[in-house]
Amino acid sequence: MRQQLHPRPRSSSRTRGQIVPCCLHTSLIIGSLFIAGIGSANAQVSLPPSTLALVNKFRTTLPSPGANAQLVEADFPTVGCPQGGQLGPQDAPALPQSVRVIAPGGMSLPLSYYAAEEGAGVLAPKGWDCSGVSGSDGSILYVAPRKLGAPILDRLDQVKAGPAVIRRFLIGGTSGRFPIARISARIFPRARTFVNGVRSEGIDTSRYVFTPWRGDRLTRLSDFAVSYTTPANTDGLGTALGLARGRDPVSGLVFLSDIEGHDDGPFLDGLSVRLDRSDQALYPAIAVAGIVAQGTEGANSR
Repeated sequence: MRQQLHPRPRSSSRTRGQIVPCCLHTSLIIGSLFIAGIGSANAQVSLPPSTLALVNKFRTTLPSPGANAQLVEADFPTVGCPQGGQLGPQDAPALPQSVRVIAPGGMSLPLSYYAAEEGAGVLAPKGWDCSGVSGSDGSILYVAPRKLGAPILDRLDQVKAGPAVIRRFLIGGTSGRFPIARISARIFPRARTFVNGVRSEGIDTSRYVFTPWRGDRLTRLSDFAVSYTTPANTDGLGTALGLARGRDPVSGLVFLSDIEGHDDGPFLDGLSVRLDRSDQALYPAIAVAGIVAQGTEGANSR
C-alpha cells in the first residue's frame, strides 16, 4: 500500500520537513514515463516557486545528464529506523509501504526512504541499515551500508568514516544553538546577529570562525540555504554535521530557518552524503528530495 507521509509535530511547536507529492503552485509539465525499479511517475509535478528556484539553482551544480533530468513523482519503499536518546530506545515507526517523492527522472534509482519518525526522513541506497538519536538539542538520522549491531547511541561512531547518509536537525532554542551558531558563522552572513548573541555567552568563543572552511565548495542557493562538497580526507561542513574525514568527499545541503527565533528557533537542517563511486549517480535524487522537503515547511523566507 502506498501512502503520502504527513507532518508529525516535534517536541517544539515546529513541524519538520516531510516528503509530499506536490503543492498547488507553479507546475513543471513533463511527459508520462516509467522509472525502472521504483514504479510509475505522474505526468505533472508542482512545486512552490521558492522551492523550484532552489531546485533549479542546485541542478546547475550537477554535471549532465543530472542537470537536465526532468522532475517526476516516484514511489519509493520505506524503511523504519529504531531510535535512542532521552526517551530511551524506541522501536522503528510503522510507515506505509511506500511514499511518493519528487526526484529527477529518466534513470534507475535503487533508493529507499528511511525515517526514525514519520515525515522526517531521507532517501538513501536500497538495502542499507539505519538508526536515529534524539535529544533536547535536536536529532540525527544516519543510514549506512552495513548492519549496525552496537547499542544505538554507539552506532554513529561505527559508520561516520565510511559511506553514509546523515540528516542532522538542530534546535536553536536549546543547547543546539551552539553548533547552529558555529556552522552559521561560516556559511550564513545574515545570521551574524544570532551568532554574535550566542558567542557573547562566552562558551568556546575561539571556535567561532566567520569564513567558510578552506577546502569546501559552496553554492549559495539562497540567503539561508547552501549546497556544499567537502573534499576527501578534509574537515569541513560535511564533518561538522556528523561524518568524519574519509577517502571519498561529502556532499550535502544546509538550511537555516526561523532565524528570528519566533518558534523556538533558529533551526538548522543539514544533509551529509558520502557514497561509493558506484552509488554517486544517486546523489542528485537524494539532494532534490531534501530540497523539496524543506519547501513544504514554509518556515522561513529564503
